[in-house]
Amino acid sequence: MSSRDESEEVQLNKKFYTTSDVAKICNVHRNTIIGSIRKGILKIYRTPGGHARIAREDLLEFCKRRNLPVAFNGTRNDKVLVVDDDPLLVKLIKVGLEKAGYRVMAAGNGYDAGFMTLDFRPDIMLLDIMLPDIDGDKVAQRVRS
Repeated sequence: MSSRDESEEVQLNKKFYTTSDVAKICNVHRNTIIGSIRKGILKIYRTPGGHARIAREDLLEFCKRRNLPVAFNGTRNDKVLVVDDDPLLVKLIKVGLEKAGYRVMAAGNGYDAGFMTLDFRPDIMLLDIMLPDIDGDKVAQRVRS
């Protein structure tokens, strides 16, 4: 895949999409999406500049009504916290998840992870249970409760 192709990929975890984004997701021409908007089939919001934006929930509903294949899950858990003391492993995991469209934060120890959990509120946590400064099993139990 060329760098141009990568820049044209649509992030599938945004709250709002442009008409061009929706056209790429639905694999149709942008004018098809604009036509659906004009007919009232696809709900939009307008920016202060007058540009159309489509909410993720409205896009999902539109795709389901039209039996279009949905390329993403509108309720996707997209915030991931990676906790590991191996910086190379953290970087590898972070890069892979970000390319897949996840929002990723990383912590190198349990102390930092605790604060990040409060601020970032991750949907998913990848935790090294053998960190030197914390008991990973206890952390997992506390996070679950």
